[in-house]
Amino acid sequence: MADEQTNKVVLITGAGRRIGKQIARTFHDHHYNVLVHHHKSQEEATLLAAELNLKRKGSAVALAFDLREIGNFESFVTNCLSKFNRIDVLINNASTFFSTSLETLHLDQYNELIETNLRAPLFLSKYCAAVMEEGVIINIVDIYGQRPLKNYSAYSISKAGLDMLTRSLALELAPRIRVNGVSPGAILWPEDDAGMTATTQARLLESIPTGELGTALDIARSALFLASSTNYITGQILNVDGGSSIGYNTVS
Repeated sequence: MADEQTNKVVLITGAGRRIGKQIARTFHDHHYNVLVHHHKSQEEATLLAAELNLKRKGSAVALAFDLREIGNFESFVTNCLSKFNRIDVLINNASTFFSTSLETLHLDQYNELIETNLRAPLFLSKYCAAVMEEGVIINIVDIYGQRPLKNYSAYSISKAGLDMLTRSLALELAPRIRVNGVSPGAILWPEDDAGMTATTQARLLESIPTGELGTALDIARSALFLASSTNYITGQILNVDGGSSIGYNTVS
């Protein structure tokens, strides 16, 4: 691969769509080579890698992996490492989001949320940290890991765990690897089947001090700042939420 000796390498999970896609573009614009992880979004990830390679030849690779395959994390990271011979930044962005009221919650739903949103970042961090000389891990957390959203208890639990994982790994991996989180507020509305109604969306907007949605670029720039702009921040969660975390009204 081109530029493997001069360009840092970022591995971004769930990079084919939405926020992950913008993170990939932003890091690439700042001279990173990009490992574009995907699971079901193969077409989008392949197109994104092609787009980035048109800008800089040999600078991006799309890689498929199901983050629920607990026994295959080490081989996946080995495969990632083989593409550019290094991993400098891991961004745990991939996430599953849907409503789980206590009345209707079942074990499969709980497992899906925990496995994707919490277990996968833990084990990817484990195996990426093992191959990083020095590096950065950034977890995309969520405001609902700090202040729960009604009827999304399992999701909120998974993101609260990711918040604590960020702080725990920052202690364990220091000083060689810095670990931080970006906690988005309302950035993009969830997919149609996630159970968030128009009424809930309207109430959510009313609870945001800035009165508007953020953008995927806000999250991407925040991740880039934590990865590249300073070596003296670790164990921190950066809230990118329009002020919701300081003046938040629980949405019902």
